[in-house]
Amino acid sequence: MDEKANQEMSPKTPASNTLLGLLWPTIKDDVFIDFNGDKSDKKDSISICYLKQLNINKVERIDASGLDYQHQVNTKFQPQTNIIEFDWATDLAASVGTVCHQWMQILGEGGELNFANDASQQRTIRHQLLEVGVLAKDIEKAVERVGKILSHCVKDNRGQWVLNNQHEDSQFELALSGVIDGAVVHCRLDRTFVDEGARWIIDYKTSRHDDDNKEEFLDTEMIRYKLQLEQYAQLMSAMDARPIKLGLYYPAFGGWRTWDFTDA
Repeated sequence: MDEKANQEMSPKTPASNTLLGLLWPTIKDDVFIDFNGDKSDKKDSISICYLKQLNINKVERIDASGLDYQHQVNTKFQPQTNIIEFDWATDLAASVGTVCHQWMQILGEGGELNFANDASQQRTIRHQLLEVGVLAKDIEKAVERVGKILSHCVKDNRGQWVLNNQHEDSQFELALSGVIDGAVVHCRLDRTFVDEGARWIIDYKTSRHDDDNKEEFLDTEMIRYKLQLEQYAQLMSAMDARPIKLGLYYPAFGGWRTWDFTDA
């Protein structure tokens, strides 16, 4: 067989940035091709490449740090805003928050804010709470808690304004993604809309505060969540040139804090 035929029968060297390419200097002598040439009766015959069993002791360790798959992209997932983060918070409180968020979206998108906390609605709430993992021993307490929060929300002037679906570009639970400081950020906005020429981004917090120092509590909360909401605003500002206002709303007791976003 001439040299040209030998070259045609030899396996091609794989790309250097693949796993096979890294192993090739060690295994190339163990690779051969079953070449049928013109003996095959099939026009579309395919040459098949076989590998002998490898001796792993012969495989050299190769620095793979230059491979594309080694390059990592920092990814951040913003915490769900319905998870209560205080020390006294429990899984029960988180589940109550989840169901309240679901109902606030349902009531807002429905447009009527029709929540009477009647038996039918309580049955639905009970089913939702069980779905998110509330134990049977805690279910009645959780149903009562959700009912109180939603009842207060639909009667509260601020709550009615927040859930009003007649606002321009009204959206509930809007998912956003983007890059901030070189990291991919994924988040979900509880509520966003345009009112009087400004884009509002509002985060609900279903935690309760039974002490008298509510103003101090809300000031602390604003500091706690300021960076998180401003990241939301930074993502939104890439799509909307309007001024952006940020808000924290506490439907359990009508708590409210707001500030303007200034893109540094």
